[in-house]
Formats: sequence, C-alpha cells, structure tokens
Amino acid sequence: MRNNLNEVLLVTFVAVRLLTPVATATFALPLAPAESATPTAAYATAATHATTHAAAPRAQPAATIDSVSAYRARAAHKAFSDAVSLEQQGKLRTAIGAYREVVLQDSTYPEANFRMGRLLAGLDRLSEAERAYRSELRFHEGHAAAQRELGLVMVRQSDRKGLVELETLTQRHPEDDQAWQALGYAYSIAGRQPEAERALRRAISYPPERASEHRDLGVVLATLGREADARAEYRAALAIDDDDPATWVNLGNLEARAARWNEALAAYRTAEARDSSYALALQGQVTVLDATDQFEAAAQTARRWLRRRPDDHKARLEAAGRLQRIGRTADALAVARAGVARAPGSGDARIVLSSIYDAQGKTREALRELRAATRLFRDPINRGQAINLLRGTMAAAPESIRVVARQDSVAEEQRNAERQRERGK
Repeated sequence: MRNNLNEVLLVTFVAVRLLTPVATATFALPLAPAESATPTAAYATAATHATTHAAAPRAQPAATIDSVSAYRARAAHKAFSDAVSLEQQGKLRTAIGAYREVVLQDSTYPEANFRMGRLLAGLDRLSEAERAYRSELRFHEGHAAAQRELGLVMVRQSDRKGLVELETLTQRHPEDDQAWQALGYAYSIAGRQPEAERALRRAISYPPERASEHRDLGVVLATLGREADARAEYRAALAIDDDDPATWVNLGNLEARAARWNEALAAYRTAEARDSSYALALQGQVTVLDATDQFEAAAQTARRWLRRRPDDHKARLEAAGRLQRIGRTADALAVARAGVARAPGSGDARIVLSSIYDAQGKTREALRELRAATRLFRDPINRGQAINLLRGTMAAAPESIRVVARQDSVAEEQRNAERQRERGK
C-alpha cells in the first residue's frame, strides 16, 4: 500500500483564509493514494433491452443487443484509458470525469470506481470517495485495496465504523501486512499512537518487506517525539526504496523541525526529483523558503507546483497567496480567477478567489464568491466552513459594505429563482 501515511507540513486548508506562511513544520498524517492498481482485463456485461408494447411484446434482435453491448464495452475501455492518462498528467478533475464516463458505460468496469475514489480522496471529497469505493466493492467484493481505502476514508470523516472495519479486516486476515498498515494509519489519526506503533510493527513482521511500512512507522515515532527512531525507520525505508518521494519528504520534515533548513530543502528537492508532480515535496520547499525569508523563490516554487497540478486548489491558494504577499497583486488575482475559469462549478475555486479579493480589500467581491461557494458545496463540512467564512467576513465588513452585500444577496436569489422558473418551463 503506497503512501498511506505521510508525515507532512500542514497545508492551509483550502476553505480557510490564511495567506501567511507556516513558520515552522507542522506534522500531520493525511491519507495519500493507495498503491497503483493494475487494471484487469476489460469486460462488458450483456445489456438486457426489453421493450414493452401495448400489444404483444417484440423480442429485440440478438444482433442489436450484441452490437450495443460491444459499443458500450469499447466506449468504457477508451474512457478508462483516457482517464488513466489524464490521472498521470495530474489533471485530476478531468480524470474523475473520465472515470465517471467509464462507469456510465459499464458500472462493473474493474478498477474504475476504485481509481476514481483515490482521486476524490486526494482532493478531500471524502463522501464521494466513499461512494466510489462502495461501488467498486458492490461489483468486486474481494477488492482488498478498495476495502482498506473505504475504511480509511471513513476514518478521515470521523466515522468510528471505519476503524472497526479495519480492525475486523485484520482479524479476518491476520497475516495481511497491508491491512495492519491501514489500521496503523487509522489508529494514528485517532490519536492512539502506541496502538499505531504496534499495528505497524505487526505489518513489518509479515512479508514482503515494504518501504512504506517502515516509513509509516517513522511517522508515528516522530509524532511520539522519538526522532532518532523515526530517522532510523526512514533510512530503513530508503534502503528498500530510494525512489519513494514520501520518505524523502518525511526526512525533510525532521530536518525542518530541527531548523536545519539546508538539509530540509535538499531532502524536499530530492523528493521532487523522484516525482516532479509530488505536491508535498513542493509544499515542503515553499515552507523552507518562507522560513528563510526567500519569499520570491517561495512564490515561484508555488507556481511550479500549480503548473504541475493545475486542478489542485491547495496549490492555487499557495501560489496566489504568496504572489499577493510579495506585492504582485495582479498576478495573484489572475491565478485565482484562472481557477474559477477552469472549474466554474467548484466551491474550492471560489474560496481561493474570495481569499485574494479579501486580501486586496475588495470585500464586496469576496462576499460574492463566498456566497457562490456556499451554493456549490454539497458536502456539509465544506459548506459549513464556507458559511462560517461568509459570516466572519460579513461581520468584519463596514456597515456600508454589509448593506450592499445584503442587496447583492437578494438580487442573486431573485436571479437564481428566475433561472429555476426558466428551467421548469
């Protein structure tokens, strides 16, 4: 299971307006994508097309059924190939759309729901990820990786049943090292670090020897303040797999916590060299450059991060925020607006643009984008955070702006109601 645990510098959550850099390394344990799954042979289920008429039923010609089924199978296979290619290019949201097209053509297509779930989880769209994993398991009950990732994404949503699911999984498969690794992650984010350590040591005790398990144990040990032990586990991981960018990032985090900035920067840059699209490697560099007052270099690194992951709204927030900080206000606004242009239906993109408007003193525009975000977010967590931001920004605004903002809100509601009436005609 690749990259289930990473000790990372905490990124400003996209729904929180916080454009000042993190002064020191903060450690967290987010879920990263599971191992890359190898697609199994594509197959299509025979579609049944029964047409009922008022008179006698007419049977659909077998050749027509076969041709429709073959067409849908070809369409699903092409969409899956396109989705994998888009995923490899870092075009995450477009890839998600392609995976949706796969399951539209063939809901049972192997790996499609699973891979879509990984992307959704990586973008913090956890409830959607959970649905995708459940869909994969509905058609492929024995998909072990989907079972693990379902438990993990439930844990990330503070659903205690996720931890129970993972505990049950290890009971059913007591020698499954990856199940123990997943349980170690779940214990760690539940704050049960000693149990996390035991679970991860159990994972390491079973073959094969995986670099990720040593790395994940290093994360837990670092959280417990046992930095020498954590470093030893990271070195053990690198001895098995020198190409894993997550381990290099974790090593950089240890150096950053000790304010050994040159060593930290070297480790993060090694991680980027191993995987140029690895967001945490770029994020770590940004934090070190901020800490050493290299603000221009931090902004350029954040922009490099965004170019490699254009659908990553966290990267967009980092890039726009740092451009704003160094006085390049036009560039900051352009970066934020580009996010909305790229994904006009994204609440995250609206939050990023709102934060830049607010930083530039354009409160009315900031409130407009926040209102849009509250309409666009469907999940209660992000929608609630957007509402809180809206209330906080409104409360901090002068009365003259609040009056105008209330008028804008009424006008928007009237326009939306008119659109609904037009659609209903």
